[in-house]
Amino acid sequence: MSDRRYWVIGGNYDCLDFKSLKRGTQTLLGPFDREEDAKSEWKRISFEHKSMATTRYSIVAEGAGA
Repeated sequence: MSDRRYWVIGGNYDCLDFKSLKRGTQTLLGPFDREEDAKSEWKRISFEHKSMATTRYSIVAEGAGA
């Protein structure tokens, strides 16, 4: 069993340089014990917002060896 946990983070950014999230749009999903579960959630939420060019989500790992 891994000590890692995975999170899906992101939201709607101010512009296409993806440096600054718009206030109130931040999303934090998780934690997920398995990377596959985080990927599944990332795919779901990314598909849900696919028409929004300034919305982006990423998977972040925490814990041992992250």
